[in-house]
Amino acid sequence: MLFSTGNNVIDIDILNTKELYYGRLGVWQRCQCPVCSNFDENIQRFDENKLRFFKELGISPDKCYDLWAYEPGKSEGTQRYILSYPVVCKCINYTPGEEEWFCLEEGLSVSIVLDEDGDRLVLDWELKWTHK
Repeated sequence: MLFSTGNNVIDIDILNTKELYYGRLGVWQRCQCPVCSNFDENIQRFDENKLRFFKELGISPDKCYDLWAYEPGKSEGTQRYILSYPVVCKCINYTPGEEEWFCLEEGLSVSIVLDEDGDRLVLDWELKWTHK
């Protein structure tokens, strides 16, 4: 499946990407800190459209490889996260060091990163703070 953020384009191998996530622990199984718990609570409340975005790419949204909460969101009661989701892909067009952020919706942007740490989609996501 072709995925583009503008000039950067990859062809994601859906079946092999799914294999990356098979058997991997979810965030809630690896960490119970407030930041990770809040992320998991948001994932559990996703509507079908958001879940479909991940599933169509072969990604399990609750099994991100890296999660970093880096600042409060623009809206009251929100938190910004950087999330890293590995993918198996072929590079169609990519300029190293020129990662482009593509806005999927208000508060959610995605970038393609291909480097020595692996191929991945990186999301910058503003999520509600729901954790008590």
